[in-house]
Amino acid sequence: MMPQQRRDRICEVCAAHHVLIAEDNPYGLLGFEGQTARAVGADDENVVYLGSASKMFTPGLRVGWTVAPDSLATILGLQSEAAALNPSVFAQEVVAGCLEKYDWRSVRDEYRVLYGKWAQALMDAFDEHMPDGVTWTRPEGGFYSWITLPQDVDSYDLCMKGIDKGVEIFTTTLKKAMNA
Repeated sequence: MMPQQRRDRICEVCAAHHVLIAEDNPYGLLGFEGQTARAVGADDENVVYLGSASKMFTPGLRVGWTVAPDSLATILGLQSEAAALNPSVFAQEVVAGCLEKYDWRSVRDEYRVLYGKWAQALMDAFDEHMPDGVTWTRPEGGFYSWITLPQDVDSYDLCMKGIDKGVEIFTTTLKKAMNA
């Protein structure tokens, strides 16, 4: 749900430095108010687009897709086969059947409402319980919020406390884990 201006700037910088963009977009169709951002890959051949049916209508089946420039498509297909060895044909058939036989757009719209309610509950909890000095993003879609902690907070200790309470915390800075 990144603003279009920022998305465009990322494309410019990556193109100038010959950096391939991997656009991992499993929640791209789940804007709470029905809005969706145009895929970066829609306008740039320097992008490998990764999508997922798992978040939209088949949680747990782990079926996704890749849209890539022709020069990469074959090698990415081979890499995928090597990594998964034998992707689930059953799961792919279930997804194909859902796309053919059901109004997946209405299911997606129901998920937008549901994810929006979950996000609002999370934001309400953050507003009520987060200490001073902590900031966070308010998602417009998808599943995550980006939280910025004060410098003196040890994110590793916070993660361990979260695990003890049954809460998963994903962090980009685990000082103790990286130094261990």
